Amino acid sequence: MKVSESITDEAAAALSMSAQSGYAMVRRLDPQPGQHVTVCGASSDVGLAALGALACRNIKVSVLDAAPEYAPLLRKLGVSQVLQSGKTGLDSAWSYAASIGGFDGVLDARSSIDLRPVELLGFSGRYVACGMRAEVPDDLATALPSVISKNITIIGNNLGIRADLADALQHVAEGRWEPVIDSVYTESQLTEFLEREFGTKNRIGRVIFRYPRSGNHE
Repeated sequence: MKVSESITDEAAAALSMSAQSGYAMVRRLDPQPGQHVTVCGASSDVGLAALGALACRNIKVSVLDAAPEYAPLLRKLGVSQVLQSGKTGLDSAWSYAASIGGFDGVLDARSSIDLRPVELLGFSGRYVACGMRAEVPDDLATALPSVISKNITIIGNNLGIRADLADALQHVAEGRWEPVIDSVYTESQLTEFLEREFGTKNRIGRVIFRYPRSGNHE
């Protein structure tokens, strides 16, 4: 896929599968301008890409259970509310959800499956998730009454299609959003790159390794 010359190598490297997946999830959620969507796992690479896609659609975005230190960056990405679910469930997120009549959509970018945020949706709400690892026992049984009584749609998403990545590239080229980059390393910093990429948990954004240019690129 051709990349616009206005996109830096680092930004292009930061897109790839995470942008394709995040954009695919937003496409399948299909939120309309002015609707309310909350994002779980917003600080993940897929979650950050989804925030970019939502911002380009003029959606009212909140995030659920993001680490407090990430809040300033998330607000710069268009997030209006940083909500916490509380240790005993969704207690402290309920008041905001109730004030807007329930969310129109929940986009869950976490790697684990947790259907409890379904209960924050309003009537005919949509929930899209990409997690493959079940960690919360019986959450489906807990969520089903809300799914049935409120006509909620649950959507699973695995990666995306070529058009999703093309949309992400176009939006970045137009300056409508920028992928979040944690750090960039060069050939002489391979050890530092590996330690940052695989050994650091408390970071946000992509870790980029820049290969040295070689040969004639005319």
